[in-house]
Amino acid sequence: MNLDDELRRLFDDERVELRVRPGAEQAVVRGARRRRNRRRVTAVGAAAVAVVAALAGGTALNGLGKGSSAPPATGAVDGAPTPDVADWSALPPDDVLGPRGQGRLRLGMSEAEAVATGLIKINSKAESNRGCRGYNYVNEVIRHGYYSVLFSEKYGLVRLEARDGAKTPEGIGVGSPVGEVSRRYTDTRSRHGAVGERITDVPGNPDANYWLIVRNDVLTEVRLELKEQDCYP
Repeated sequence: MNLDDELRRLFDDERVELRVRPGAEQAVVRGARRRRNRRRVTAVGAAAVAVVAALAGGTALNGLGKGSSAPPATGAVDGAPTPDVADWSALPPDDVLGPRGQGRLRLGMSEAEAVATGLIKINSKAESNRGCRGYNYVNEVIRHGYYSVLFSEKYGLVRLEARDGAKTPEGIGVGSPVGEVSRRYTDTRSRHGAVGERITDVPGNPDANYWLIVRNDVLTEVRLELKEQDCYP
């Protein structure tokens, strides 16, 4: 039974002795309907407020999550090109010779770029017999005509000698026994002609060689050189 029928039943009950004025029944029904509608509106409004609050809370939490997350990782990509010479932070430390240079000195860089690093000084015999330009490290005692760093006008920096204490990435440096050198570089072969001198491919740089000089079964000099150059045979 709905509300309208129930109210009519009560008003028609003979036990009710009240005299009801005409139209009172309809007025009561209308009032009850208004109260019922107000309760519905109130309930819907409360539900809407709860939904809005929940959404706002979720957005705030989501924002906190984003703020606490780490930024996307960046790093070098395998096979990426060699960094520009000016990007000093990406270059190897000064105590590593290879695969493309030593510290801020890089195979192929120009003479002017190398001089600008402040790491080298001109040799007393500035020009080699083949017209290349010879330098030494600033803290090195200069020997006339002996070059630690050599430049070709065509190819740029073509040869670097390991600085004091420097080693290749494979751990080979001045003082390494010849047996260890042979184990690290199994493809060593003679090229430059002198006894005890050999070359080997540089791991990670197909355009370069290590020029290894051995005396009395001990490595005495390590050089990094371009395979293609015009400063010596």
